[in-house]
Parts: sequence; structure tokens; C-alpha cells
Amino acid sequence: RNIKPWIQCHRHCDWELTMATSTRTLPGNFANTQYEDTAVTNGSGTTVQADATSGTLHAVFIDNTAGSNNAYIRIFDAGSATSGTTVPDFIFYAPGNSTVMYTIPLGLAYGTGLRYAAVNVGGTSGTGATGTVILRMLLET
Repeated sequence: RNIKPWIQCHRHCDWELTMATSTRTLPGNFANTQYEDTAVTNGSGTTVQADATSGTLHAVFIDNTAGSNNAYIRIFDAGSATSGTTVPDFIFYAPGNSTVMYTIPLGLAYGTGLRYAAVNVGGTSGTGATGTVILRMLLET
């Protein structure tokens, strides 16, 4: 199954690039931000900040086609978090060698900020590496 890019911005997009992550503003009144990380930090306690304010998570796309291990994206509603010890607020799963798209029609609200990490086990404990994972999220900030 071939997954095409799920968001295309043809005009009025503002890009902010930082290392392997990017954020762009989307026109319209649904989700106003697409966040992308093309090389998700994984296999450690480190989490990455996607948003420093409150907002709503509307969609999560995980590309795990480069990895044979399962990938679990742990999402934290927190200004700071440590993967492996901090209890995640949401966990999204992608089997090895696959892509998965989660859409959340009413959205998942977060109040403090949005952080994430990729690991190869579900739940709170464990920080095993997944291999290269690409993550995209639609946010309303």
C-alpha cells in the first residue's frame, strides 16, 4: 500500500525548520499546524517538544517502513517528560515495515504542551530503539 503525502500546502504556509523537525502553518480553520519529524529520536529517555502551548491533536501519521521493529509513539501532555518513567497520555502503534494513520475527529486536547518519543514497547517502561521512524501530527494550537 502506497501512502501519499497527507497534507499539501499550496499557499500561505509558513515553515519553521529545526534539525529533522518542521512545523508549518496551514490556512483554514480545522488544524492550523502540521508538525513533522523525519528522524524521530528513539531508544532513549529523551522526548521531543512538538508544541509548548495548549492545543488539540487531530491526526497522527507514523511511517515505520524503514524499521522491522514495532514502533510506539508515546505522547505526553507536559512541558517536560522522560520516556520510560513518565506515564504517557497517549500511545500510538505502528507495526514494523508499515505506515499507520490515526484520525481523531473530535481531537485530543492537551493543556501544558506536547512532547513525544518513539520506542519499541508499549506502556510506560522501556526505551528500546525502533529504527528510523517518521512522525506527522496535525495540531490546532
